[in-house]
Amino acid sequence: MKKSIAILCALFMFNSPLAFAFSDGDWQIWSDQKIEVGFDKNWKIWVEEEERFGDNVSTLFYTHTETGIWGRLTDWLSAGVNYRHIFMKVKGKWKEEYMPNVYGTIGWDLLGLKFDDRNRFEYRIRKYAKGSLRYRNRLTITAPFKWTSLKIQPYVSDEIFIDSQRQRLDQNRFASGLRFRIVEHLDADVHYMWQAIENNDKWTLANIIGLKVQVEF
Repeated sequence: MKKSIAILCALFMFNSPLAFAFSDGDWQIWSDQKIEVGFDKNWKIWVEEEERFGDNVSTLFYTHTETGIWGRLTDWLSAGVNYRHIFMKVKGKWKEEYMPNVYGTIGWDLLGLKFDDRNRFEYRIRKYAKGSLRYRNRLTITAPFKWTSLKIQPYVSDEIFIDSQRQRLDQNRFASGLRFRIVEHLDADVHYMWQAIENNDKWTLANIIGLKVQVEF
């Protein structure tokens, strides 16, 4: 049974038409570093830094710092309250964005696979544009096993973005990757993401390599 699920995940991750159909877009690297500290059995606080390099990985165009509190409310429901401070290049100039956000995640198991459905609401505060509320929904499917001593777990996810000003879906991110433990208290995530962003009725595509390390205490 485990071998069958492993083959299915591998086929989905590496032979999905999404992974090959849009290879002519920009190539980017997103680098993420996170520290997470538990202060109760079901509660954690954390801080995260992220940098994004685009134009075929030649230009830094985005950074953010985010901090928050996360809690497991039941066996199937968790929630968090966060604040993200963003610097992003807009027409060659660095602009700031302030983004308080909240989210709730529903989790369940089906056929041995782990499902997580995250619903996130962000309030975007920008000097160069009107403030807006954005809704994000991300569904993640994680394999039920852990390979080797690194405890490697493959996963796939898909996330949609809907902005209150535009009132329609204007961004989609599909990702497939591997999570694993480097050493005790230090985890990593390596993934490929296909991103599509709609602007003025035109979709812009990007191929993203994501690299994430997380320290947990």
